[in-house]
Amino acid sequence: MATASVDVRGPAAVETPPYRTSWFDAVIAFIDRWPLGRRAFFIGYAAFWLAYLHVYAWLSGTVAVGSFDASSMVRGFYPVYPLALVDYLRIVAIKAWRDYRPATDLTDAEAARFEFELTHARAWPLAGVAAAAAFVAWVSVQDPTTSQLGGATGPVFAIGLVALWVGVVTVFALVYEVVRLLRLVGRVVSAATHVNLFKPEPLYAFSRLTLRAALGLIAISTFQLLAVPIDVNARASTLVWLGMINLAAGAAFVVPLRGMHDRIVAEKRTLQAAASDRLEATIARLHAAVDANDTSVDDTLTKRLAGLIQERDLLAHLPTWPWQAGTLRTLASAIVLPVVIWIMTRLLGRVF
Repeated sequence: MATASVDVRGPAAVETPPYRTSWFDAVIAFIDRWPLGRRAFFIGYAAFWLAYLHVYAWLSGTVAVGSFDASSMVRGFYPVYPLALVDYLRIVAIKAWRDYRPATDLTDAEAARFEFELTHARAWPLAGVAAAAAFVAWVSVQDPTTSQLGGATGPVFAIGLVALWVGVVTVFALVYEVVRLLRLVGRVVSAATHVNLFKPEPLYAFSRLTLRAALGLIAISTFQLLAVPIDVNARASTLVWLGMINLAAGAAFVVPLRGMHDRIVAEKRTLQAAASDRLEATIARLHAAVDANDTSVDDTLTKRLAGLIQERDLLAHLPTWPWQAGTLRTLASAIVLPVVIWIMTRLLGRVF
């Protein structure tokens, strides 16, 4: 993903934070301050987890010491990718907000507060996320027959458990962060005060964020479909989970923008009502001129009538969803293409 340089703390920083921020914000801040930049950090972070999980595989006897373990690459996806996605989405959120702000009447203080909320989560929900991840990780390793750690014990068990917890907590934090960001978007787009259908760029700003959040979630199911063995993906529980991810991705794209859709629809109806009133008045004047056999105004009224009909047709074709043309097609392709590839691999697997 692109990692364009953006100060996610914003130039209009709040003087006093309105709430205590989370451990996750401290992690993001650490990444922001990385001397070589975000890209270098995530490359190094991915390399760390690849090495860490290989050490676990070697110590647990899953593979011979020094051998490459493909499953370690798969497991290494979960501690790294969600964290990178959250970092990226916060950058996109700030850019979108700054493009959207002309559609609002927020004061500088209110805008600074909202920008702070976009880039900082409250402490207590993320503490709950960490605790829930620890519980899930611990419960999932209690049965050696189904545990991802198998029958590992002692230090090897501890190494595996740490890796499992970090993966789970990062995924949980991603889910929380996406929900949090999109709730904020839903709140602010419903409060738009300047809805100009002929200058829609600010109205489309947050669709960039919701689209990328949706595509980011879809990437998880895509990775699962393409990187995990077919027999695992064919399980009912896995298919339900993948379906839920794709449904969540669709909701993440559409639901936060419904408020803006409603505002655009209301503005469009207002414009159409005004155009209809003018059209009705012009038709009435034309009828009066015809009835009075007044030929001096026929040409002028006819031109006005033609212009008003063109205006009515133009307004009828104005879009009411706040995103660029082709955006929905991009999302649909991202959902459908991995499924098609997975089905094809299953069919080819049966043939060969």
